[in-house]
Amino acid sequence: MIKYVISVLCLTLLLSLSGIAAQQIEVDVDELQTAEKPFLWLNLWHYHKGDQPNWSSTVVDDTQWGSLNLEDKNAVDAIQHTGYWLRQYITIGESPPKHSPLALYYTNLRSASELYWDGELLYRSGKIGLTLQQEQPGNVRSIVHIPTHLARAGEHLLAIRVSNHHDVTAQDPPSIAIGLYDDLLTHRYQAKSAASFIVGIFLTAVLFISLFFVGFNRKPAYLLFSLFCLVQTVKVSLVYLTSYGELTFPVYDLAIAAMHLSVYLGGLLLVAFLLDNFAIPNLRYWVLGCAAVTLVFFLLQLRVLHIALSIALAFGLSIYALTHKRKGALLSIIGLIGYSLFSVLGNLKIINFGYFVGIIFFVVCMAFSLGSRMVQQTRQHQEAILRSARLENELLKKHIQPHFIMNSLMSLQELLEDNPQQASDFIEALAEEFRGFSQMAGEKRIAIGDELALCEAHLSIMSHRKRTKFTLETEGIVGDERIPPAIFHTLIENGITHGYSQQQQGRFLLSKTATNSGVRYQLFNDGEIAVPVTSVSTATQNESDRGTGLKYVESRLQESYPDAWTLKSHAVDNGWSVTIEIHDNRVSERKAS
Repeated sequence: MIKYVISVLCLTLLLSLSGIAAQQIEVDVDELQTAEKPFLWLNLWHYHKGDQPNWSSTVVDDTQWGSLNLEDKNAVDAIQHTGYWLRQYITIGESPPKHSPLALYYTNLRSASELYWDGELLYRSGKIGLTLQQEQPGNVRSIVHIPTHLARAGEHLLAIRVSNHHDVTAQDPPSIAIGLYDDLLTHRYQAKSAASFIVGIFLTAVLFISLFFVGFNRKPAYLLFSLFCLVQTVKVSLVYLTSYGELTFPVYDLAIAAMHLSVYLGGLLLVAFLLDNFAIPNLRYWVLGCAAVTLVFFLLQLRVLHIALSIALAFGLSIYALTHKRKGALLSIIGLIGYSLFSVLGNLKIINFGYFVGIIFFVVCMAFSLGSRMVQQTRQHQEAILRSARLENELLKKHIQPHFIMNSLMSLQELLEDNPQQASDFIEALAEEFRGFSQMAGEKRIAIGDELALCEAHLSIMSHRKRTKFTLETEGIVGDERIPPAIFHTLIENGITHGYSQQQQGRFLLSKTATNSGVRYQLFNDGEIAVPVTSVSTATQNESDRGTGLKYVESRLQESYPDAWTLKSHAVDNGWSVTIEIHDNRVSERKAS
């Protein structure tokens, strides 16, 4: 007995709910005149599959039709048909708006549709068809003006006819609203203004960072960051077009695909920029791994997960850079925090374009970081130029100072008495070295062939002076590579001074090898180990720890390759080795001009 009563109650409840869902829906648009609610979303509809042209009529009985809530998840199942109708009754109050006519706004009525007001055709998007060949897709959205004579006070019927042979698997239900025509246009213009403002910011950042890239050694990080900003420019433009533009469905689908692609590219470029900007070890493997993961996520269409993973990885790289005291790491973390916070606020509909506002915050932080670094590098570059000029003058003075000239003249006097031919060779070598120095004066880079000629002249001079046979061999040297002037000459001079007090012969070997990040030069000599082991780079030793010659080499390297070089000097088997690594993939490609 109890089970019977419960069954009757459940059946009664279901019938009553069914009656509620199918009842007529009335919307009063008088409230549209208030500023708080300029338009109303129409979500509850009478719904029927199939197609009968007379279903636009006001005399059709739709009480037996089904009901459809466009906000319901089940709405997707309802629209996945080749044809259906929607009907809704709208009541206009006794005082319709006078300052602006009414209008309908719709989006995502796939693929072709017709809008009827009280049985009269109001708007046609595309061409309704019974087959795929007959159907012509229309616009993805539009604002439809309701003529004043049709928008009188009283009850009206809005009927929508839809055919969808082109995209029967559509996943997004339509959205339909009624409001004041001017307010609907204002809403669109406001979105357009916001999108244009954001695009302008991103384009400014693209130009700003591109100038950094062109003007400061073409650092890959600057190019990656510029491309990241360019992708955001494209993305915000596509977001506006797909959200507010009156595109046809084929163009809309193409724009959606491009927008999704920009999400993956943006995440990949963000991570790649941070990897290069903070000089993360194993850069190439990191980039290849991130590219592979991005490709997998793209194929699986995991956009949200890819965004989350990109931000998490960006945080990890920035924290790593902060713990290793890399410049700009703290600003990167602050920018990422703002990026994440504004993105959340945007998803919660608290602010418009929150995702892009967050990216702008991050871009501003990184632009400030890069700008500060550029100012510092420019100052260091100018200081390096001045230091190089001063040290170059000191080096020239060293070769023409009385002590050097006196020793050379004494050697020449001995040679004139013992071996006039060697004296002639000595004079030629001395003249060649002075000539080389005079030609290099003021040059930032010279061909390595000219450098080797200067080294050979100096070795010839020192061979006569020390009664020792010095030779210079090369491996991997083409001859037209561009290097700062007199750096190897200076290192060879240091090697002779500190390593050959007793030996009767000396061998120097200069080799060049390509590396993943640029090129490596190694100068070996078989002299005695008479100086302490050192390891120097752009910021590893105090000025007092290095002699004039080594200071000159470092200044020249810093001038030509700011913060992109290392110099190490250490003992090896049977001699001494000096290694210079230049972290710039273009140095091996520079030709003599």
